[in-house]
Amino acid sequence: MTHKIVSLKNVDISIINNLLLQSLEVSPQLMFEFSPTILKSVNFSSTKTFIKFWTIEISKLIKSTEKEPIEDLDLDDVMDIDSSSNDLSNFYETFNFYLLKGDLLKSFLSVFKNDLIDIDFTLINGQDGKLQAQSITVKGLTESDKNLIAKLDLTTDDMITDKVSDYAQLLEICKPKLNMSEIVLTNNNLKELRRIISNMNKTISNNSSFVTFTIEDDLLKVNDKVFDITFDDLQITSQDNFSFNILKNDFKLIGNHSFKIFTGKDDKDIHFGAKFGNAIIWCLTSKPKNSEELMNETSEDILSSDDINDYGLEDLNLEDY
Repeated sequence: MTHKIVSLKNVDISIINNLLLQSLEVSPQLMFEFSPTILKSVNFSSTKTFIKFWTIEISKLIKSTEKEPIEDLDLDDVMDIDSSSNDLSNFYETFNFYLLKGDLLKSFLSVFKNDLIDIDFTLINGQDGKLQAQSITVKGLTESDKNLIAKLDLTTDDMITDKVSDYAQLLEICKPKLNMSEIVLTNNNLKELRRIISNMNKTISNNSSFVTFTIEDDLLKVNDKVFDITFDDLQITSQDNFSFNILKNDFKLIGNHSFKIFTGKDDKDIHFGAKFGNAIIWCLTSKPKNSEELMNETSEDILSSDDINDYGLEDLNLEDY
């Protein structure tokens, strides 16, 4: 078996740790694609109704000797990020990185000081013929400034479910269409909504498994069977007044930072876009098709993957990706 080793030097471990949390809040399984210019990550919820896709330039993982301001990347420019990235001479391969239990990587990195690390990737050919990382060796300092070298064996591709063969195609699917309505929710809005949904969800036994968003002129109304809240200070761009539902389990997976919500009156999907430091995050979920059926379901039944078709959801067919 042929082995190659490629390296990333002076990686800011705090960036890696923050992005890891973005992935692990959706699923325990990690799937990354490294290239000389960009790192891509995708996670699917256990119910297969929600996708989170984040991407960051490799050069943004490297600690620069000069302090540079975080660029205000426009979400509309995310597809151009490859062409604007800087190549790294010591990082020249495109390969996949799989870890079935992603918490292992979180624990593995936690022993290093919150500073810079060097990462060596040992590469092999996977069953699909593509390069994949067999292991990583990390060099850095402990909290007491002792030199530490540690190795972590990774998961082979045959043990990973829902593998992505074309990250660029999946990114295109996650991005919204140009004519969709837009709602900007700040991190404070999201934290408030998540707290209300969580605390109110089980105050009645037959609460719904989804929350309803209603665009009404410049207002956004959010409700379930228990609560009703109106936001009158949001950025809303919409030609129509309409309502749509988001499954509560999916809504809590997007995170606590500011997001744009994209959808339309007749669209079956809901897209979420955000800038997270120097990373771009896109999320995708499906609207419930039949709200009346969902109204008869309770929050206790939220989203067993075995029952996904009972909720009238569009199945996000992973084979198409």
